[in-house]
Amino acid sequence: ANNITSATIAAGNIDTLQINTDAVSTPKVQDNAITINTAVQASSTVSINSQTFSDVLSLTWTSTGAPVVAFFNQVWSGTGNAGNFSGSSQLLHIGTGTTTLASPSLSRDNGGGYESTRFFRLDSPSTGTNTVKIQAKKNSANNLTLTSGCGIFVLETKK
Repeated sequence: ANNITSATIAAGNIDTLQINTDAVSTPKVQDNAITINTAVQASSTVSINSQTFSDVLSLTWTSTGAPVVAFFNQVWSGTGNAGNFSGSSQLLHIGTGTTTLASPSLSRDNGGGYESTRFFRLDSPSTGTNTVKIQAKKNSANNLTLTSGCGIFVLETKK
């Protein structure tokens, strides 16, 4: 094997290269080049029994104030008259205040289930504790459930 202990490469192609451990130092990482993620998924089905919004799933992280992308996945089903059911949800961001990111319908005709995935960019979340959450309520006397497939994933861009 050929060993090169010191070199400067201005431009070119390298097909195979192995760098020794701790042989490369990085004096400055480019802004927004590193990401930190955190996620949560419902461990069981959640029955929605109230016509008032209640928490289904939440995720809290400590923010540096860098941009964040939050992914929400909702999976629901229900039963009702002729298989129809109706509900509402809220996708919230809580930092220094509370922001409703979206209010998706959880309705369906003829029974069955439904899934919705949405994502949002939070350009300037507050530094410190932030929370995103899914809240849901039923809109009538029918039965509504959010299943264990519900999840939240947050990706924060950091230096």
